[in-house]
This record gives sequence, structure tokens and C-alpha cells, in this order.
Amino acid sequence: MRRTANSWTIGLRDLASGKESTLLRSERYVANALISGDGRRVLYSTGNGDISAVAAAGGAADSLCTRCGTVMGASRDGRRVLYEPLQNEDLAEWDEETRATRKVALRSGEGLLSGARYSADGHWVAFFEIDNRTSATRVWIARADGAVPVARENWIPVTEAGGSDRDPSWSPGGRVLYYLSERDGFRCIWARRLDATAHPVGEAFAVQHLHAARWSMGEMSGYQVGLGAAPGRLVFALREQAGNIWLQEAATK
Repeated sequence: MRRTANSWTIGLRDLASGKESTLLRSERYVANALISGDGRRVLYSTGNGDISAVAAAGGAADSLCTRCGTVMGASRDGRRVLYEPLQNEDLAEWDEETRATRKVALRSGEGLLSGARYSADGHWVAFFEIDNRTSATRVWIARADGAVPVARENWIPVTEAGGSDRDPSWSPGGRVLYYLSERDGFRCIWARRLDATAHPVGEAFAVQHLHAARWSMGEMSGYQVGLGAAPGRLVFALREQAGNIWLQEAATK
């Protein structure tokens, strides 16, 4: 996504060839563009919570859900969309087959649920919970292919309560869950290995530390970081924090 003075643009880049194409240019605010697992659809949200899709090959945008919320994740074929509602921020899913919304998980008390992503096989969803009283964040996993909403006692904890862990992203094979964490005082990328039932195996481990002053994601929201995993690589955004001091010699007479 790019922003200019008068418009927002959603584009695609072929990582092999470097070729770029523009899918959408709009004067309205658009955000959270993401591509379906099969690479055929791009989903995005507008500022008023409309959710739309556009074919990766190009063409007209298709309105999916009006005033629903912010896109978080998409199924492999892009026909199911996870989103954060505009109000009462439970974990919601929109299904193109039924043209209906359902709640996947319900928030507790003063909290909210966000950052949801499907596993590649569509059986699981990872998300994080924010406690608005303490600002603590915690990563969870829940079933995505059974009865919903999934009872809280059936959620699988990936990180500890009271921490600062958020914005999970699945590995392509579903056996590693990456996420952002500030457990060492900096926002870095950490991960945990998972077994076949999506339960954590072993301790959390650091994937990429970002402690330098120049490159940081500390001032960015999870939406802006856009952490994603592909075979052999992670994709994410960083903010470059640098400045120059210049000395100009005054002219002499």
C-alpha cells in the first residue's frame, strides 16, 4: 500500500521478477490489504469499516461486508475473512458462501481481540488479546473449523499472561507461530514451535532482534508492521529513524 497527497494505492510486487502492478487507487482511506493464500485475491478495509476484495489479476473491486470492521486475516481461497468489528471487538469471521458473519471468539471484560490469522490448512486461528486496563497483550490459538464461538477454556495459550506479545503469523507448514514481542524492552520478532494439535512445544525463541536506534518497529502499529511468513523468509515493515546535521559556512565579506 502507498499513500500520496490525494489517494491511497494497493499494489502487488512479484518478488521473483520485481514487477509491480496497481490493483486499486482510491481517494478514500484503505488499510490492511492482504493477499489470500492461493494468491488470487487481495482483501482490504476502508476507513468506515467496509470490507472488499479485488482479484490479484486486476479488475473491479467486490464489496463483501458493509460497515463490518478491519480485515485481519483471510482463508487460503479468500472466501472467509477474519476481522475486528468496529464496536465490541470480538473475533469475527465473514463467510462468502453464507454471506453472513459469525463470532469465532468472544472478548472478556475490558479486553479486545485482534490480529487474527488462519493457519494455512484453515483448521486454526491465531490472535492476540489486549487487556485495556493494563495494556498487556497475549497470543492465543483456537479451532477455526468447529463450533463457534470457541469457549475461552478451549483457547490454547501461546504466550504468558501480563506480557507484551502480539500480531501472530503462521509459518507455511503451521508448526511455528511468529509474533511481535517487547519482552526484552524492544519490539522484536519471536516464535514458538507447535505440535500437530497447535499446542506450543519448547520455549519461545528470538528470531530477529531489533535493538538498533536506526531501524525499529517500536513506534508502529501491528497493522503497519504487517508481519508475514513465507517459505524461507519473513516479510515486515520497519521505520528508519535517522537524521543528518549539516554545517553551513557563513559567507564572509
